[in-house]
Amino acid sequence: MNRVHTLSLAFFVLLVLVGPAQAGEERFSVADDGTVTLVRVVPIAAKVLLRVLTDPGLASKLAPDVISKELVKDGPCPVYRVATKGLFRPLVYEFESCTSATGVTEKLVASEDFDAFFSRWLLTPVEGGTELRYELLVKTRLKVPHKLVRASQRRSMRATMKRLLEQAAAR
Repeated sequence: MNRVHTLSLAFFVLLVLVGPAQAGEERFSVADDGTVTLVRVVPIAAKVLLRVLTDPGLASKLAPDVISKELVKDGPCPVYRVATKGLFRPLVYEFESCTSATGVTEKLVASEDFDAFFSRWLLTPVEGGTELRYELLVKTRLKVPHKLVRASQRRSMRATMKRLLEQAAAR
């Protein structure tokens, strides 16, 4: 095999390993700061997905670990108080939720249980649908191994995305 073929093959392998997500395929990655990202291309319009993500009646039902969600402060970026399933007791935090034309971002406002919480849905229209990018950073004050936290995040993120897609498909 000559050098050109070797380089072409190497590029093809690289594209397959780290290339864009294909329709229906999910791709996970973890950043240095611990943010877990799930990317998937779906055959649903971004505006439909955004309506589901911002529907107050559905938002708390999308995440499987959410026990309760209540509005604390209304406004352009409302603040919510959430209780989630914890290992020994519910974990509580308040976050600000801001919606834009391209998605939803949630940032920690206050918590005795979390040092960090950040969630973002980015919706990018692509041919035949939308690329969904779901980013989640969770740092609890509990002494739990990072590996266990990341595994739990992946399960929760998959389940949340599945519920989002089910709700969007029903519209």
